[in-house]
Amino acid sequence: MLYRYFSIALALAMTLGGLQLPGYLDQYNHRANAHLIEVQKNLSGFQEIADRHHDGSLEALIARHRASSDTVFREEADAISAMVTRRVLFQTEIKAMQGTLMDRVIHLALRADPELRAETTLHYTWTITLNESALVCGGIALVVGVALSDLLRLLLILLFRRNASETRSVH
Repeated sequence: MLYRYFSIALALAMTLGGLQLPGYLDQYNHRANAHLIEVQKNLSGFQEIADRHHDGSLEALIARHRASSDTVFREEADAISAMVTRRVLFQTEIKAMQGTLMDRVIHLALRADPELRAETTLHYTWTITLNESALVCGGIALVVGVALSDLLRLLLILLFRRNASETRSVH
Protein backbone atom coordinates (compact mmCIF):
# COMPACT_ATOMS: atom_id res chain seq x y z
CA MET A 1 0.00 0.00 0.00
CA LEU A 2 2.81 2.41 0.87
CA TYR A 3 4.36 1.68 -2.53
CA ARG A 4 1.15 2.81 -4.28
CA TYR A 5 1.24 6.17 -2.48
CA PHE A 6 4.88 6.54 -3.41
CA SER A 7 4.07 5.73 -7.07
CA ILE A 8 1.24 8.23 -7.17
CA ALA A 9 3.35 10.96 -5.55
CA LEU A 10 6.25 10.29 -7.90
CA ALA A 11 3.97 10.28 -10.95
CA LEU A 12 2.38 13.56 -9.85
CA ALA A 13 5.76 15.18 -9.19
CA MET A 14 7.12 14.04 -12.54
CA THR A 15 4.02 15.28 -14.36
CA LEU A 16 4.19 18.70 -12.69
CA GLY A 17 7.91 18.89 -13.44
CA GLY A 18 7.29 17.95 -17.06
CA LEU A 19 4.62 20.63 -17.34
CA GLN A 20 7.22 23.21 -16.26
CA LEU A 21 9.67 22.45 -19.06
CA PRO A 22 8.01 24.45 -21.88
CA GLY A 23 7.65 27.44 -19.55
CA TYR A 24 11.32 27.18 -18.63
CA LEU A 25 12.27 27.04 -22.32
CA ASP A 26 10.12 30.10 -22.97
CA GLN A 27 11.69 32.05 -20.10
CA TYR A 28 15.19 31.06 -21.30
CA ASN A 29 14.32 32.39 -24.77
CA HIS A 30 12.87 35.64 -23.36
CA ARG A 31 16.00 36.16 -21.26
CA ALA A 32 18.24 35.62 -24.32
CA ASN A 33 16.11 38.11 -26.29
CA ALA A 34 16.33 40.71 -23.52
CA HIS A 35 20.12 40.36 -23.34
CA LEU A 36 20.37 40.62 -27.13
CA ILE A 37 18.37 43.85 -27.13
CA GLU A 38 20.60 45.21 -24.35
CA VAL A 39 23.88 44.35 -26.08
CA GLN A 40 22.62 45.73 -29.40
CA LYS A 41 21.71 48.99 -27.66
CA ASN A 42 25.17 49.11 -26.05
CA LEU A 43 26.80 48.49 -29.44
CA SER A 44 24.65 50.98 -31.34
CA GLY A 45 26.99 53.95 -30.87
CA PHE A 46 29.98 51.91 -31.99
CA GLN A 47 27.96 50.57 -34.92
CA GLU A 48 27.19 54.16 -36.00
CA ILE A 49 30.90 54.99 -35.92
CA ALA A 50 31.67 51.79 -37.88
CA ASP A 51 28.95 52.72 -40.39
CA ARG A 52 30.49 56.16 -40.94
CA HIS A 53 34.17 55.20 -41.05
CA HIS A 54 34.48 51.47 -41.79
CA ASP A 55 31.58 50.57 -44.12
CA GLY A 56 29.65 49.18 -41.14
CA SER A 57 32.36 46.75 -40.03
CA LEU A 58 32.68 46.54 -36.26
CA GLU A 59 35.66 44.23 -36.79
CA ALA A 60 37.47 47.01 -38.68
CA LEU A 61 36.63 49.47 -35.89
CA ILE A 62 37.98 47.03 -33.31
CA ALA A 63 41.14 46.51 -35.38
CA ARG A 64 41.64 50.28 -35.62
CA HIS A 65 41.26 50.60 -31.85
CA ARG A 66 43.74 47.75 -31.29
CA ALA A 67 46.27 49.36 -33.64
CA SER A 68 46.02 52.72 -31.87
CA SER A 69 48.97 54.05 -29.90
CA ASP A 70 46.50 55.22 -27.24
CA THR A 71 46.13 52.68 -24.42
CA VAL A 72 42.52 53.71 -23.80
CA PHE A 73 41.54 52.89 -27.40
CA ARG A 74 43.36 49.54 -27.25
CA GLU A 75 41.50 48.64 -24.04
CA GLU A 76 38.24 49.86 -25.56
CA ALA A 77 38.76 47.36 -28.40
CA ASP A 78 38.49 44.52 -25.88
CA ALA A 79 35.22 45.91 -24.51
CA ILE A 80 33.70 46.31 -27.99
CA SER A 81 34.91 42.85 -28.98
CA ALA A 82 33.32 41.34 -25.85
CA MET A 83 29.99 42.98 -26.74
CA VAL A 84 30.18 41.64 -30.30
CA THR A 85 30.91 38.15 -28.91
CA ARG A 86 27.92 38.38 -26.54
CA ARG A 87 25.69 39.51 -29.41
CA VAL A 88 26.67 36.43 -31.42
CA LEU A 89 26.08 34.24 -28.35
CA PHE A 90 22.56 35.54 -27.80
CA GLN A 91 21.72 35.36 -31.50
CA THR A 92 22.85 31.72 -31.48
CA GLU A 93 20.79 30.93 -28.38
CA ILE A 94 17.67 32.55 -29.85
CA LYS A 95 18.10 30.63 -33.10
CA ALA A 96 18.46 27.35 -31.17
CA MET A 97 15.22 28.10 -29.31
CA GLN A 98 13.30 28.29 -32.62
CA GLY A 99 13.51 24.54 -33.31
CA THR A 100 11.16 21.75 -32.35
CA LEU A 101 10.39 21.01 -28.72
CA MET A 102 12.91 18.14 -28.73
CA ASP A 103 15.59 20.32 -30.35
CA ARG A 104 15.07 23.00 -27.69
CA VAL A 105 15.18 20.48 -24.83
CA ILE A 106 18.38 18.90 -26.16
CA HIS A 107 19.95 22.32 -26.68
CA LEU A 108 19.02 23.39 -23.16
CA ALA A 109 20.34 20.17 -21.63
CA LEU A 110 23.58 19.87 -23.61
CA ARG A 111 24.58 23.08 -25.37
CA ALA A 112 22.89 26.03 -23.70
CA ASP A 113 24.99 28.88 -22.36
CA PRO A 114 25.67 27.95 -18.71
CA GLU A 115 25.49 31.55 -17.51
CA LEU A 116 22.16 32.18 -19.21
CA ARG A 117 20.77 28.83 -18.01
CA ALA A 118 21.84 29.58 -14.42
CA GLU A 119 20.30 33.06 -14.62
CA THR A 120 17.05 31.60 -15.96
CA THR A 121 16.97 29.01 -13.18
CA LEU A 122 17.66 31.63 -10.51
CA HIS A 123 14.87 33.90 -11.72
CA TYR A 124 12.48 31.19 -12.93
CA THR A 125 8.79 31.83 -12.30
CA TRP A 126 6.79 28.63 -11.86
CA THR A 127 3.96 28.45 -14.35
CA ILE A 128 1.74 25.81 -15.81
CA THR A 129 0.98 26.56 -19.42
CA LEU A 130 -1.47 24.06 -20.80
CA ASN A 131 -0.46 23.83 -24.41
CA GLU A 132 0.58 20.91 -26.59
CA SER A 133 4.25 21.11 -25.59
CA ALA A 134 3.43 21.16 -21.88
CA LEU A 135 1.08 18.19 -22.19
CA VAL A 136 3.68 16.21 -24.16
CA CYS A 137 6.40 16.96 -21.61
CA GLY A 138 4.06 16.20 -18.71
CA GLY A 139 2.98 12.92 -20.29
CA ILE A 140 6.55 11.84 -20.98
CA ALA A 141 7.58 12.75 -17.44
CA LEU A 142 4.60 10.78 -16.10
CA VAL A 143 5.58 7.66 -18.06
CA VAL A 144 9.21 8.00 -16.96
CA GLY A 145 8.11 8.45 -13.33
CA VAL A 146 5.87 5.38 -13.39
CA ALA A 147 8.58 3.34 -15.13
CA LEU A 148 11.16 4.41 -12.53
CA SER A 149 8.74 3.58 -9.73
CA ASP A 150 8.04 0.13 -11.17
CA LEU A 151 11.74 -0.48 -11.76
CA LEU A 152 12.52 0.47 -8.17
CA ARG A 153 9.79 -1.86 -6.95
CA LEU A 154 11.13 -4.72 -9.08
CA LEU A 155 14.67 -4.16 -7.83
CA LEU A 156 13.50 -4.16 -4.21
CA ILE A 157 11.50 -7.36 -4.73
CA LEU A 158 14.50 -9.08 -6.33
CA LEU A 159 16.80 -7.86 -3.55
CA PHE A 160 14.48 -9.07 -0.78
CA ARG A 161 13.94 -12.44 -2.49
CA ARG A 162 17.69 -12.90 -2.86
CA ASN A 163 18.31 -11.98 0.78
CA ALA A 164 15.48 -14.26 1.92
CA SER A 165 16.83 -17.23 -0.09
CA GLU A 166 20.36 -16.62 1.23
CA THR A 167 19.04 -16.48 4.79
CA ARG A 168 17.15 -19.76 4.31
CA SER A 169 20.17 -21.51 2.81
CA VAL A 170 22.38 -20.51 5.76
CA HIS A 171 19.93 -21.96 8.34
